Amino acid sequence: MAAQTRLTELAAALEAHADEVHSIDSCRQAVARIDEELREPTPDGRRLTETLEMLSLALGSATSLTSLAGSLRSAIEALLS
Repeated sequence: MAAQTRLTELAAALEAHADEVHSIDSCRQAVARIDEELREPTPDGRRLTETLEMLSLALGSATSLTSLAGSLRSAIEALLS
């Protein structure tokens, strides 16, 4: 699943660039929620969208991570459509 792969990549990048994000705890929490939702037989699109927004805010202006987050968002949108 592309979304799960993108999430794994983002999680690894978060740990490598933890000092660049606005709130690493909020980022980790968002990643865990998205992971949990993606493992569901039918992921909740609303919950995923809300959690992606929370993740975006938590990332702040960490450009090295925002492109990965964008790839994750695209993969999730493809999954839900």
